[in-house]
Amino acid sequence: MKNLRTLAWLTGAAIIVAAFYAGALRDRTVDIDFDADDSRTVAFVREGDQGAFRYRGDALEVEAEWRGDFTLNAEGDDVASLDGKLWIALERDARSEKAIFEPRRDGVRRRYFRDGEEAEGAEAEAGAAAAFATFMRVSGVQADQRVRAILDSAGAGAALAEIAALESDLAVRRYVLALNDLHELSGADIAALSDILRRMENDQDLRLTLSGLLETDGIGAPAVRSLLEAARGMESAHDIRKLIESAAAGPLDDAGMAQVIRLYGRIDGDHDLRKAAEALLESGALTPDQRALALAAAAGRIDGDRDMRVLLETAAPDLPASGALVDAWFDGFAGIDTSRDQRLALEAIANGAAASPALAAAYRKAAAAIDDRRDREGALDALDLAAAERRAG
Repeated sequence: MKNLRTLAWLTGAAIIVAAFYAGALRDRTVDIDFDADDSRTVAFVREGDQGAFRYRGDALEVEAEWRGDFTLNAEGDDVASLDGKLWIALERDARSEKAIFEPRRDGVRRRYFRDGEEAEGAEAEAGAAAAFATFMRVSGVQADQRVRAILDSAGAGAALAEIAALESDLAVRRYVLALNDLHELSGADIAALSDILRRMENDQDLRLTLSGLLETDGIGAPAVRSLLEAARGMESAHDIRKLIESAAAGPLDDAGMAQVIRLYGRIDGDHDLRKAAEALLESGALTPDQRALALAAAAGRIDGDRDMRVLLETAAPDLPASGALVDAWFDGFAGIDTSRDQRLALEAIANGAAASPALAAAYRKAAAAIDDRRDREGALDALDLAAAERRAG
């Protein structure tokens, strides 16, 4: 928090959130977006047909509230109808502006103020329309209506150009996901979006956007690679982990898997490292060798015994399908120091080891190195029991 102005914006945003949560207790859905850093504050809260939005950037501040639903015109650039009242306040270029939209019998009444002075006639109409356009480009409000209008009138290229001109990551996310819902994206569309998304600064908005695209039915491996390229500047361990979880559903070719492993290498913290690797190991879209890559990456990064042991248990059903996976499994096992976790990890592969002489030999060697006698004997007993059950069965 670098100054009191930022604090005031955050306090105001908190008040908005609290007020709308009071409405949420009436079993109504509340949609909340909030983000703040040293150069930007965004708060978007919507409950039913009411909403409030605040944005502060280096050169632009926008505040808006509405009571009652509103719809856009056929061009998607102005208010066509509204049930209540919408007002928008702007601060930019050392100038204050305010636009007010209210219903009337023959349509919408628009009022526009510049530095406190009300404009009239065409000037008021133009000023209100410009203020509304700025509000849409910063907030992403009514993104589905806006994108549909652009698609109908000018096509996907114009929609992509509009997205490139948006003034906040929140708006980009809302517009991109609306475009994905309304239009089947081509490879060229995905490449263009990747270039746009690479400029996003907010990791959460970027991750939610990419995840929404990656989880689209029918997406191909080249599109996945293009989208993962847009994430190369992502820094948040949590968001990288969640993105990998989305990418794990595939399809991932070897080049895409290499991108995922590079992203994985930027995660700090055992929990996020384990959860990301688990998603890859549990994916039905990955080959055994790709799973081995994921497990090897985890073995080199996870420090905690419990997290490593739980991950090895996740990989256990795949052994001994791949020699590379077995090697990665025992590399991970070598990093565990606690006897109990060593025993539990080995017990998870006892059934597989009973069916494979090579794996059984590696199992016995690893078990023999366990320091605690009871855990050492417990691990060996588990293998002997699995072998006996296999002979009897």
